[in-house]
Amino acid sequence: GEWRRARGFAPDDLVYFSPRSYTQPYYNIDIVIAAASRVAAAEPRARFLFSGYEGDPTPFAAMVDGAGLGGRAVVAGRLPHAEFATALQACDAFISVPSVDATAVSLLEAMATGRAVIVSRLASAREWVQEGVSGLVVPPRDVEALAAAMLALAASGELRSRLGTGAL
Repeated sequence: GEWRRARGFAPDDLVYFSPRSYTQPYYNIDIVIAAASRVAAAEPRARFLFSGYEGDPTPFAAMVDGAGLGGRAVVAGRLPHAEFATALQACDAFISVPSVDATAVSLLEAMATGRAVIVSRLASAREWVQEGVSGLVVPPRDVEALAAAMLALAASGELRSRLGTGAL
């Protein structure tokens, strides 16, 4: 609770967390921001946390503002490892939707905290995430599918809980 409050998130906000490198376009932060904009228009509780472990967050902060997410999103730089774990525990859903990737350690960490996860349909993610059992799976670079998955999690605390439990 304290970590959320310190970043401007209220207890009843639904916080989506997307941590990726700010330097690699294949992590699809632009797609996550576009989907977040659609989700924000439909779900008043939706809030977003973006953190990057490398690169300058300034262009992404401008993209967030341009998408109408000002005041509903936090664009952070690198989170220290101990704070990253706290951020995972403080969020309601974790998003990792790259176009290419090996197994993301952050995905495994999110699953270990029992967070609901949304991942892209890559073999490396599907190795760990079974659709509807331990997370939701979307095609890479598909704004509509990602927004739909995010809204499904917003609509059902039971789904978030079930997927989080399935990920443990």
